[in-house]
This record gives sequence, C-alpha cells and structure tokens, in this order.
Amino acid sequence: MANRSNGMVLWQGQGFNAAAVVAVLTGLLRPSSNRKTGQLLQVWVLPADVSPVEAVRTGRDDAVCGGCRYRGGQGCYVNVGQAPLAVWEAWRADAYPEWDGDPGLFRGRLLRWGAYGDPAILPIELVRTASGAAAGHTGYTHAWRTCDRRFRFWLMASVDTPRERRLALEMGWRTYRVRRPGDRLLRGEFECPASEEQDFRLTCAECRACGGGLWTGQATPAILPHGPRAGRIGLPVV
Repeated sequence: MANRSNGMVLWQGQGFNAAAVVAVLTGLLRPSSNRKTGQLLQVWVLPADVSPVEAVRTGRDDAVCGGCRYRGGQGCYVNVGQAPLAVWEAWRADAYPEWDGDPGLFRGRLLRWGAYGDPAILPIELVRTASGAAAGHTGYTHAWRTCDRRFRFWLMASVDTPRERRLALEMGWRTYRVRRPGDRLLRGEFECPASEEQDFRLTCAECRACGGGLWTGQATPAILPHGPRAGRIGLPVV
C-alpha cells in the first residue's frame, strides 16, 4: 500500500460509553522517539467529537478509557495535551487517509496498541489482523474483566494489585502490574526492562514481552508508577 502520510485512520465507531471514537495509526514515515517503547507504530484511540484535552477535563474520556482508575488526570502517564492532541487535530484536519484493510501495512513492523486509549474497544478482527501481520506488538487493557476474552491472545491485562493479578491469571490473561513503591515483586513477576528502575536497559520494541497470549505459568512484568503524573497515583493495596 502506497502511503505518503505518517498516519492512517484504522477505524471509527462507538466507545465504551457509546460516544464516537476513532483509532489512528502513526509512525509510518517518522518512527516514534519514545525512550521507553522504541520505534513502534502507535495506535491512538481517541474521542471523535471532542479533543482529548476537553474529554479529560469533562470526564468524557470514559469513551476511550472505560473504567481505568488513572483516567481524568488521576495519574495517567500520557499527557493528552501533547501527542494525543496533535494526532487528534491532524485527524480533524483530514491529514490521515483511511486504511483499506490491507494487512501489508503492518507486515514486518512493530506495533503498539493503545499509545492512548484502551484497545479492547476496537473490533477484534482489526486487532487480530494487524497483530498477525506485524513482526511483533504490545498492548494492554484495563477492561480485561468485561471485554471479549479473545483479546487475551494479543493484549495484557493491566492490573494494580496482587488480587487483581490473581484474578486475571485465573481468567487466562497474562498481566502487567503497576506496583506500589516499596512493594516487592510477586512470585512469578519480573521488573519491566523498559522501566526507569531497570535503567531502560531494553525498549518495548526490543523486549516484546507484552504481546498477550494465554497465561500458562509464564512470568509476567511489573513496573513502578511512571510518567509526569506518577505522584498522583494512589494505588489500592489488595
């Protein structure tokens, strides 16, 4: 597929609260400079009718974030006034063509589901097709309790407590846990190698441990609160 744009519209539909949302892929021409993730194609799940900044301010970010406890500025590591807003504004200006469904767009590339927004709101066939064509991918969902469980094959359950981790594992999810400062790793966990506490020894593009797949006893990653709003995170204990 010939494309001279850095991004592409993958899908438009309804979000968690039935409001309109759009999924935009970026990084096709200019790879991400994100220190943690490395050079992955980025999928942004954004509100369609209001900017992500306004959505956070008014609580309408539930369309793309669902019940995530970090939404609304409550510790989310994403600054919506930066990349999400820029992508949303470019989309509103018709800067991105629509994807024609050709999986060749992803072939040989590395893909990140949910640079902002929860990818479990996307059509499962989109996630299946793109992930299957890509050379590797990462992805996380806070909606692991309620979303289609087939997403386990491509996404990690984003959890915050030992109890949530146990439940997610019992449901067959592999997990990625944000742990409280001072908490030790749980049995079967390892520190995310793309984290500050690991001195960013690998990028997500190099590690690729967060590509989902059914849990069958594998070790799972954990990370300390991170990002510019990490100090606002009040993690539950159990």
